[in-house]
Amino acid sequence: MYKVGNSVEQVYGGSVVKQGDRTPFGFVFRDEAGETVNIKNATIKIKIANGKALLLEKNGVLKDDYTVEFSLGQADITGSGDMRLEFTVTYSSGLQEKFPSDDWQRIKITPTLDDITQTGIAYLTFEKMKADFTQKVDDLNNRVDNIVAESGNSNIEIMESRKDIYGDIFTTLKARLDKEQRKLENIIRPNVFIENFNPDATGTNLTTQPFLDAVSYANSVTRSAENPANLVLSPGTYRIKKTADLLIPSLKCLVGYATIIVEDAFAFVVASNFELSHVKIVSKNTYAKTEAIFKPIFKATSTIENVTLENVIFDSVLSSQDGTVRASVAANFLAVKNLKMRNIEVKGYRYGILTNGLSDGINGNDLRFYNTELPLYMRGSDPAVTDENYSKNIQFDNIVHINTKTQSQNYYKQAGADTILLEKCDTITLGYIVSEWPVERSCYLSCCRNLVASVWQLKNALGLKCVGGSNTTTGLETIAYGFDISNIHAVFDDPDITQQGYIAEFYWAKKATVKGCSIRGNGIASVGVSMRHYAEDIIIEDCFGDNLKRGFVEYSYVGDIINPAPTPSIAAGTYTSGFKKITVRKNTVYNSNTLDYDVVKLSDASPPAAGTYRYEDIRIEDNTVVNPVDDYGMVANGNYCKGLINIDSVNGLSIKNNKMIGHKRTDANGNIITLPFQVGPNSKNVVIIHEETVHNPDFKYVWGTLYMSADSKIIINNVHRNFSYQDIATITIKHDSSNLRTTKDLSMNFRISGRTSISDTTDFSLPLIGYSASGYTLPNLFGVIDIITDAGDTGGYTITKAGLITLKSGSSAFFVTSTTDAKYALVKDGTLPRYLMRFKLGAAATSFIVNYSINAS
Repeated sequence: MYKVGNSVEQVYGGSVVKQGDRTPFGFVFRDEAGETVNIKNATIKIKIANGKALLLEKNGVLKDDYTVEFSLGQADITGSGDMRLEFTVTYSSGLQEKFPSDDWQRIKITPTLDDITQTGIAYLTFEKMKADFTQKVDDLNNRVDNIVAESGNSNIEIMESRKDIYGDIFTTLKARLDKEQRKLENIIRPNVFIENFNPDATGTNLTTQPFLDAVSYANSVTRSAENPANLVLSPGTYRIKKTADLLIPSLKCLVGYATIIVEDAFAFVVASNFELSHVKIVSKNTYAKTEAIFKPIFKATSTIENVTLENVIFDSVLSSQDGTVRASVAANFLAVKNLKMRNIEVKGYRYGILTNGLSDGINGNDLRFYNTELPLYMRGSDPAVTDENYSKNIQFDNIVHINTKTQSQNYYKQAGADTILLEKCDTITLGYIVSEWPVERSCYLSCCRNLVASVWQLKNALGLKCVGGSNTTTGLETIAYGFDISNIHAVFDDPDITQQGYIAEFYWAKKATVKGCSIRGNGIASVGVSMRHYAEDIIIEDCFGDNLKRGFVEYSYVGDIINPAPTPSIAAGTYTSGFKKITVRKNTVYNSNTLDYDVVKLSDASPPAAGTYRYEDIRIEDNTVVNPVDDYGMVANGNYCKGLINIDSVNGLSIKNNKMIGHKRTDANGNIITLPFQVGPNSKNVVIIHEETVHNPDFKYVWGTLYMSADSKIIINNVHRNFSYQDIATITIKHDSSNLRTTKDLSMNFRISGRTSISDTTDFSLPLIGYSASGYTLPNLFGVIDIITDAGDTGGYTITKAGLITLKSGSSAFFVTSTTDAKYALVKDGTLPRYLMRFKLGAAATSFIVNYSINAS
């Protein structure tokens, strides 16, 4: 815990003075306990600074043992504004202490009319500095001229003086001095005050002419593009009516906000080094949602640099309406270098901030958009041109975009009407984004690369769509590359939503991670991560999904992909299709899904030929899927999740250590199956390690179409629903002696080692292996079965490769090979493909332990 530090108390002189006031200021110092500090024989230095720089340093005068005094002299130039004071006390012992320890002591110096001329330019600091510097430069030039006249160009000292500290050499000494003068002039911009042009700032009458006069004068006194003048607006409201575009200087309000009401469809044209701060723009130019051509408020007509928008509000007379009518564009720039935006609010506009061209260095913080169709649109170049034409180094933090549901449904053009739309951009950081009811999604990235996106809150807003590009006429293909997405949290709670909700989509994308994200939908959100056409090296990890209409991860190879204009559409088939190096691990999914999908669904409109593979190197590991189940562990009514995965045409598949509760358990033909995944015959290098609990042994080891390689292992725990029965079995694929990695049909190439425990007094008939369904064919089996009862009876059976059941020698008389009262029998069902453990009702309860090892022949 911090304690209170030392402090300063002003005892006379006042905290607000006019420029030129020589009234002395008196101060005393207090220690951490609030006691007055003795400063006898000490020396005190006072530093005075504004918010940007140190202005003055003075020595204090001791008035007594506790009070120090100072005043501003004739030569002390500070300018006006809020000043910060810091005191350094050097005691007689040599110890130094600074006061105050928390923040600064503050005084305010207000402007005086003595320092403002009729032209409206403040000369207090700038003109004095310029005059002094110019005089020194003139004196130095005269000296140099004399030296050169006497010594010529051979003088070593003259030659060395043409080189600055960075090693740059100028052709003449004057050229170097001129550059230094320009640098100094750029430190302080000339200010033109609009109040000197007698505007009406009440907002009642038009202020067009005084405003134009002030703008014209500011443009005329601009000395260079690097040092344009500022038009300083006083707090108030200025109504501007004009039809032609207007080249505008920087606009600033030094205290509070100045409001400009734009009455007509004209644009303020900005140039390099433009600044807009503490200004509110109210647009009366509104456009119906069907209109396609509209004027921006601010625009650039050429490539510019060093543009700053800070503390600006763009409002509209229709900012809170339903979106059928909106204002135009807040700002539309071409390629811009070093664009800074801070604390910007846009309400009721078609578009917010747009840039179009090879921009570099776009930075925005604390940007808020309400009832805005497309808040942020940065476009590097058309994907149909040569690669490397990217807009670069884009960073947005703390972005809020909120529409009502009605406003989101009223738009000019749905394609690309997102919170953020980026086309052909590189090196992007998007953090702390809030998006609620955008027209389409929170972010569309077309032909972009190297994105870091984190900490997003989305409500009824689709996530990030990352899409590559293809143009069949030029043969150009651009892969979307390098996306690091984390902590994106989406909630869908409106039952009318028809779009497919998602955290992220990847179309023709490579090298991406989605980590620590979530999507919740009350049965509305469709899928966690969606992919189409081509996706490579994608990791989906530690994410959460709840109440999903579809699955959690989905890939489709279908149709064309439409990009927002003017990017060309992505045509199917022009790029290598497929799904490669995909990892789905450590994710948790609840209630997936209502549309008969798998949790990880891979679909293909035109599967490849045998021996070719659409999917390669897929890992689905350590995921947890929990769906509603009925009393027997089957999927509950109303939820139709088919299982974990259904895939074919795969080369390299790892399914390990996933937990799956509640799935529909039917194969593609509607037949009941035991396992929650299916792998088709056109596959290789498939390794599955899985443990499954089932509650209906009448369908024991019904795996449907399941192909696996060596090193696969499935553990099945069967629990009978009516009496005490438990069976644990381990199923492995039979190795191919010529190739251990060869993928085999599990139904024809397996080994089962199991242990069954039964305790019942009823007449029961339970499958040891096989199916209560005639649609399946049981392969020829061979193996051994050993049984022991609680009464000490031991025995067993052998199933030969011909399918015959024989009693093992040494078995007790309790074990037989046909159904017999009070006996245990192993029999082959004559009508269904199964072997049965058969016990005819006896006089007393009997418990059995059955160990078995069975192979397909």
